[in-house]
Amino acid sequence: DDKVTIKAYFTEDLPSPYNNHRRLLLDQLNEYRAYAKGNLQFEFIDPVDEKGKMEAQQQGIAPVQVQVVKEDKFEVKQAFMGVVFLYEDRKEVIPVVQNPATLEYEISSTIKRLTNRTQKKIGFLAGHGEPGLQELRRVQEMLRRQYELTPVDVSKGKSVPSDIAALVVMAPTTPLPETDKYQIDQYIMSGGRAAFLINRIDANLQNQYGRPLDVNTDDLLHQYGVRINQDLVRDLQCASVTIVQQQFGFSMQSQVPFPYLPLVSNFSKNSVMVKDLQSLVLFFGSSLDTTGAAAKGLRAEILATSSKEAGRQTGMFAFDPLRRYTQEEFQEKEIPLAASIEGKFTSLYAGKSAPVDTAADAIAPASAPVASSPETRIVVVGDGDFARDQYMGGSKDNLSFFANVIDYLVDDAGLITIRS
Repeated sequence: DDKVTIKAYFTEDLPSPYNNHRRLLLDQLNEYRAYAKGNLQFEFIDPVDEKGKMEAQQQGIAPVQVQVVKEDKFEVKQAFMGVVFLYEDRKEVIPVVQNPATLEYEISSTIKRLTNRTQKKIGFLAGHGEPGLQELRRVQEMLRRQYELTPVDVSKGKSVPSDIAALVVMAPTTPLPETDKYQIDQYIMSGGRAAFLINRIDANLQNQYGRPLDVNTDDLLHQYGVRINQDLVRDLQCASVTIVQQQFGFSMQSQVPFPYLPLVSNFSKNSVMVKDLQSLVLFFGSSLDTTGAAAKGLRAEILATSSKEAGRQTGMFAFDPLRRYTQEEFQEKEIPLAASIEGKFTSLYAGKSAPVDTAADAIAPASAPVASSPETRIVVVGDGDFARDQYMGGSKDNLSFFANVIDYLVDDAGLITIRS
């Protein structure tokens, strides 16, 4: 509705690679200005004098120290390499242009954040052993500037707030009561979008043991055309674990490939969520079955699969990182691990009375269940841990995938195409 003004406080005559940063920023801003059709203007300011330096710092851009070679000697020079974005009475700042590879994403997300009147809310289901937001610090860092993240409690008959743009059901460890499941279902029937990131096996690598985990979502997901199987996918293309062995009285650490941490690189070429990802590490992931979606009039798309040398573990779940596997255990290929489902969903409670938890002193719903949804979408992953801080490790693609899922659910595809 108004002009975006950009002020780049950038010291001139910087050594490589910083001079390239300035040139790239200038090129990109010229492109943004061309596409903005008069709605964007920018200027470069070289803070050489005290007044310029003070102005930059008042805008939120602090000087950084860079090494320069002068007369064959290394010297430390104070430099400014930041950008200020102004729109109406609002301001956003990129304090330092550090990584040219992410510059387009930073500029676009900053402009989007600056010009949006309100932040969409992303709800994280709570109350069933799910990780709290404090266990998702990297997710928060990635998303909080675009979205407001909030826990959602649906106990005692409370419904999912109507202003929640997408609901994340992430790694519950205790069964969802029927009344809680009903509220999730009715949120989707009202056009809500949801991500189901579910562990079917409670696997503990330290104890080298796993047990089936039933969180009471099977019938709900089956109604939506997808099933998370009670198995674990093993893959020859996998991440490694660190083990400690005693040799000659010394503790020796070594990295051992562990097939139950699939290193996923087979992604759908049609989905903007995953087509630009390099690899995704799953932590004891289960397989999916989407064959029931078509019969319900829903459109399912497999987002990620195992490699061509994979298999599934069922029944007993015991893990030994030093175990030698046989080739016969990796005879399956492209096992589905993540999927999206779109369409008009039918409620699990269609034609039934709404469930009431009398023990929890819940209030009975005032009206009958909504039987079907408008056009909407869900995402299902057979692993609830891939985006948790303690399991993510150094995988940037795990974080990108999670952020892409959120953007996809809230119809925000623009940033997905450049985040990866």
